[in-house]
Amino acid sequence: MSIFNLIKSLKSWFTVDRSWAHLRPSIKALRTPPYDLAALAALDDELTRSHQEMPLSLLWRIWRLAEKAQTRPGEPAANRLIDEIVRSATWEVQSRSMRGV
Repeated sequence: MSIFNLIKSLKSWFTVDRSWAHLRPSIKALRTPPYDLAALAALDDELTRSHQEMPLSLLWRIWRLAEKAQTRPGEPAANRLIDEIVRSATWEVQSRSMRGV
């Protein structure tokens, strides 16, 4: 009986990732310059609108990649968007940690 619960848990983990799969190109935009401004703007918008629904693991990934992107030189428009993404992700991760979610 426990093996079926394990399979059900694994399926639920993968479906969560699928529901946020549309963010993959935006998250990839944080990896290497030159940064795609449209993708960064879409990621910032998603963080602004849907931050509470995002899985914590996805927020951690965004936060980690955005902090790395902050250390790399880039154009001013991209730097502003990356700063906003870091600020939003940091706030959400810290507030969830304080709530114990």
